[in-house]
Order: sequence, then structure tokens, then C-alpha cells
Amino acid sequence: ATARILVPADGSLGLSWTLPDFNDAAWLEGRLAIGFDTATGFEDYIATDIEAAMYGANSSVYVRVSFDLPADLFDGVRPTFGGLYLDVQYDDGLFAWLNGKLAASQNAPAAPAWDSRATAAHPDAEAVGFERIDISAHVGSLRPGRNVLALQGLNASAAGGDLLLGPRLEGRADAAGVVLEA
Repeated sequence: ATARILVPADGSLGLSWTLPDFNDAAWLEGRLAIGFDTATGFEDYIATDIEAAMYGANSSVYVRVSFDLPADLFDGVRPTFGGLYLDVQYDDGLFAWLNGKLAASQNAPAAPAWDSRATAAHPDAEAVGFERIDISAHVGSLRPGRNVLALQGLNASAAGGDLLLGPRLEGRADAAGVVLEA
């Protein structure tokens, strides 16, 4: 999937960047997964390298992934699928929003800030595998048409030597599942 990426320089955006109608046209465009690696072996997983923008500058990165859902996946306003899962590779932590609603966090502080750091390290061997997070309680945040999965990737520190963030969403109504393009 294609994403828009920004290493924030200050807190002026607040959480407005998590909303679906936020204008991210000036942000870097890249493919997922995003990250950088100075020595740990993430190179094979990273499609968009953000080392020059992030390493030594900030412990956080903002990532927006837009995706469209056809109206036939909805019964009126609600999706016809009830299961929703965020599968994510991450090092070291993250916040995840669906259309501006906080849906998940891992190794994250109680409240996000533009320069938030991960509250714990996520071992590199685990970071490269997809961790499944059940976000079914947030399926009602989805809508027909354009949707946005917004993530804040968290490093343990601005001087941390690696970062990895590779998300995907999956909606399930039955065993076959519907893979959302995000």
C-alpha cells in the first residue's frame, strides 16, 4: 500500500492529521513498510527508508494510509463484517487511529504527543512478524468510500538505531475474510 509520511518537527498538528479529510499532499509518499535500520537487519522489510528524516531528529513518525471501501460492504451505515484486525510489524511501539478514532496502541504512553517515545522495546525478532491486534470494537469507525488508517510509529528514543512500521487491515464476516487495502 501507499502511505503518506511525516516526521513532525513540533506539535502544531495536534491530532488533526488522523482525520480522513486532513490534507497530507505535502507529506512524503512511500510504500509500506516504512522505517530505517542502522544495524539490526530490517532492510528486507523496509520499502520506504526514513532514516534521513527521523534518525536523531524525533522518536515519532506519522503515517497515513488511505483506502476505499465499496458501499456494498455496508448495510446502511455499518459494515456488514464484524471482525476487524490490524496486523502490524512494529519496532518499538505505535498508536493507530481509524478515521480519527484511536483504535489501538502498543508500547505507547497514555496520551500521544508529537514526540512520543515507545514505553518499552519490542524485540527485533518479534518486530518483523505481524502481530494481530483485534480492533473489532472500532469497525463502526469505517464508512463507505474513503477511509484513513493513521499510525504514529514510536521509537524508544530519537537516537534509536532502527524503526519498522508495516500495517495491514483485515475485515472478517466469515472464514474467507475481506482483506482491506490498507
